[in-house]
Amino acid sequence: CAEGQDGFPGIKSWGMNALSVSVRLRKLLEEIVETEKASPDPFKINVRRLLDELSLLLPMIKDEDLELDSEILSRLADVVLRQEEWVRERSTTLLIGQLIALLKLRTMDKIDLTLELLNAWNPIVELEQVTLALLIRSLEYLRDRRLYRLPEASEGEARRLSLKDLVSMQMISNGSLEKALRTVMERIMHAFRRIERIDYYDVVRGKNCFETYLNAYALACLASEGKVSITYDPLEDKYYVVRPGDDQAYYSIIVLLRLNEYAE
Repeated sequence: CAEGQDGFPGIKSWGMNALSVSVRLRKLLEEIVETEKASPDPFKINVRRLLDELSLLLPMIKDEDLELDSEILSRLADVVLRQEEWVRERSTTLLIGQLIALLKLRTMDKIDLTLELLNAWNPIVELEQVTLALLIRSLEYLRDRRLYRLPEASEGEARRLSLKDLVSMQMISNGSLEKALRTVMERIMHAFRRIERIDYYDVVRGKNCFETYLNAYALACLASEGKVSITYDPLEDKYYVVRPGDDQAYYSIIVLLRLNEYAE
C-alpha cells in the first residue's frame, strides 16, 4: 500500500475496515500496557509514533471504538507526565549531586580523601610479589625446622630402632602403632580361618607407603612377642606368615620391603 506523511500508510490506501481499526486500537493499547510492565522507564514508549498512528486511524474510528481511543490517549498523557517528572528529577539530582560531591571534597582533609579513594578504588590488575618481610619469615621457618637424622652406626654394624626411637623422631605415635597392631592381628586371624599360611605382603599392604611400613613394623612386633611366625619359602622366593611354632626356636629374618609395589 502507498505511504502517507511521516512514513505511515495513507488513510484512503490503507484499506482497513471497522473490524481492522478496532483490532489495531487494541494492539496499540496492549503495546503500551506491556511496555509499562516491562520497564519503569517512560521513554521506552514512543509517544510520537503512537499519536501519529492514532491520527491516521481517527477518521475510521466508530462510536463503539471511542472508548479504546480515549484509553490510549489517557495512558499516553500519563506517559508524557512521567517523562516530564523523570527529566526534572534527574536534572535536579545531577546538579545537586555534583554540588554536594564538590563541597564534600573541599571539606575533607588529605587522610579522609585518601581513605575514600581507597574504598572506591577497584584495580583491574593486582600484582603479587615476595616482599622482604615474607622472605625473612620463610628463612626463619627453615632455620627453626627440626632435622631428623639417624645416628650413624659404626662401619659394618646395623642399628636397631626401637619404638621409643621412632616415637621420639615423630615418625609414628603410640596410638597409630596400637591401631596397626590390632589391624594386622585381625587381618591375620581372619585369614587363618581359610588358609594356614598368608603371603607376607598381603598382611602388611596398606593404603600408602607409610601405612605399609607401619604394618610391617607391627607384624615384626607380633612376631617378636611369639604371636605369629614369619617363614621364607626358597622355592617360591616368598615370605609367609604362619601360626607360631611349638619348638620355641626364635630367629631373626630380614624382609625387603619394596614400598612402591606393595601399597594399595
